[in-house]
Amino acid sequence: MDVGILSVIIFLPMFVAFALLVLPVSAKTTRNFAFLTAIVILFLSFSVYDQFQLSGYMQLREYHKWVESYGIYYSLGIDGFSLIILMLIATLIPCAYLLLWDGRTKGYWVSMLLIQTGICGTLFSQDLILFYFFWEAMLLPVFMIIGMFGTGNRVFSTIKITIYTILGSLFMFVCILYLGVAFFYEFGTWSFELNDIVQITTLTRNEKIWLFFGFMLAFAIKIPLFPFHSWLLETYSNSPTGG
Repeated sequence: MDVGILSVIIFLPMFVAFALLVLPVSAKTTRNFAFLTAIVILFLSFSVYDQFQLSGYMQLREYHKWVESYGIYYSLGIDGFSLIILMLIATLIPCAYLLLWDGRTKGYWVSMLLIQTGICGTLFSQDLILFYFFWEAMLLPVFMIIGMFGTGNRVFSTIKITIYTILGSLFMFVCILYLGVAFFYEFGTWSFELNDIVQITTLTRNEKIWLFFGFMLAFAIKIPLFPFHSWLLETYSNSPTGG
């Protein structure tokens, strides 16, 4: 399987994180490798920017079979909006490492690398199941940073944000499955690819409204928006800097 630049940007931090986790290296060495990885990702992001062509289509597409019988594919792509976010993320993460340079543990730096993998995965995913996978994977290292390296009532804060995010994610997952079933009933084949999902024409107005609120709930909790923001103040006050 050919590995594209988007896959490298996604999985390089994860591979480095797992390698550092199993190797008997110090927190300082882990930090240095994490920072070096972030710099490599920054240069790869500039390469993506250089290859990007102004158009209305997804670019640098990667498309591979995953669970083909249910229309689930490893599908990646990038457009102008996601390119802007990529450049922002790739620039801010090395800056965050510099601000957090001293006094962090090995587990903290590993978690930061895994967060970068989750963020880039959700940013590039063009299959809704793949998007959901990275969406959930991104939350695990966040919970670890708050629960293990936070201050004050960190355990309660971790439990609270976990309940909120799981609730929102559950609604989103149900909506994703509903769209996949709707596509199957209309076209006779399974697909969760965004380009396919937008072709569904059989959804009623009420169905669209419920689907909208299902996705909105998950995003509103994560952003967060009123009135789903009650976890924010306590969680941030008990989180470590950078968490």
